[in-house]
Amino acid sequence: MSAAEQELGEKDRRKLRQKIAALPRNTDLSNLGYAPQELKALREGMQYPQLEIETVDNAETSRLPKNGKEWIVLGIETSCDDTAAAVVCSDGRILGESVAKQDELNDLYGGVKPGAARDAHAQHIEATISNALEQAAISVEQLDAVAVTMGPGLELCLRVGFHAASALAVQHGIPFLSVHHLEAHCLVANMFRLASRQQEDPRAVAEDAFQEQAPAIVLLVSGGHCQLIRRDRQGHYEVYGGTVDDSIGEAFDKVARLLQLDVAGCGGGPAVERLAAEWALEGKASSLVFPIPMRKYRNCNMSYAGLKTAVRLAVEKGSFDKGEIAFAFQAAAVKHLMERTARAIEWSKSGAVDSGDHVRELTVCGGVASNQQLRSALQDIAQKHALDLVVPPVKYCTDNGVMIAWAAIEKIERYGLHTLQVDPRGLEVRARWPLGKYVGPGR
Repeated sequence: MSAAEQELGEKDRRKLRQKIAALPRNTDLSNLGYAPQELKALREGMQYPQLEIETVDNAETSRLPKNGKEWIVLGIETSCDDTAAAVVCSDGRILGESVAKQDELNDLYGGVKPGAARDAHAQHIEATISNALEQAAISVEQLDAVAVTMGPGLELCLRVGFHAASALAVQHGIPFLSVHHLEAHCLVANMFRLASRQQEDPRAVAEDAFQEQAPAIVLLVSGGHCQLIRRDRQGHYEVYGGTVDDSIGEAFDKVARLLQLDVAGCGGGPAVERLAAEWALEGKASSLVFPIPMRKYRNCNMSYAGLKTAVRLAVEKGSFDKGEIAFAFQAAAVKHLMERTARAIEWSKSGAVDSGDHVRELTVCGGVASNQQLRSALQDIAQKHALDLVVPPVKYCTDNGVMIAWAAIEKIERYGLHTLQVDPRGLEVRARWPLGKYVGPGR
């Protein structure tokens, strides 16, 4: 440690490390006032596994847009642990898609380690973007825009995608668009609905579909987020409720660790879901029932901290089968979401909150939306309230480049590219970025 660093308090040294960690790996560090080898040692110190970059097979590479009104956008996503890029057309076709997954890295650290995830993003971002463009068989100059997640997310990781997108936009003179990560999750199902509609009716055009979207209640459930939102139109969201502690995705991951499940290549949520399904198939009787959180609170907020504690106590007791615990946890977690979602729908229909037109759709998005028990329960709620259930394909519930490109396309269609493009120089990512204001009565 240098004399200069010794003069810093621990808090300042931590800030210094964060500053250094955000710099590109080959940055000249000498202008910070320290010997380069000293500063480099602060951010190095570990070898990260080489990640495999996957080129997604189902992307459509042979059909380029024929209609002059169609847009082609490159979407880049690095908000958390996977490096993703996709080239998407405004008619709903995925022209090229590539992703470098960090499953092995997460297994190594027992979860997402921001600094390690940042380094992996930096290592694979160029190849991931190049693979998506190559699969789409277009050059950077043929893009109408480049869009990137600017928040919310892990700041170190967000910066990698932002710097890559910014460099492309500036160097090639392409419009740069900022995308809200949660909004992209909310909108991606629209793309698959449009693509399906155009298969049924080739005369259907994108502009019509964008004008026909109905107001919706959106249940956003992922590893880092858990919210009930009312969507009027893109850019106008009202938050009915959110988690007061942990997200449902975090709870699934914690339960997987408590049960010591093998999560390699799939994550905690799918591991718990699979174990719960196996227990259900065995048809065994069980007396284990976990309490549904927050039933005495008449709002749309959610909580999973108490449920996690209940699982820990059941594990420590040692008298329950792992599958039995997984089944009981998933049943309580999903039931909690169902009760909150039903209340949000009722609020909107009864005018308990000032929401304008009644909702006609229930949209579910985020990584936990891939849970089959959750989907089945939500289908029942949607039918009960005469709503259409809108859910993206399982593959696109988790973070991906397609949703970023599509969110940008919807913005372009509604507001015009000239009103949206900004000079990325001088912009900064936003680790915290609310999607809309809270309007739900009571907390």
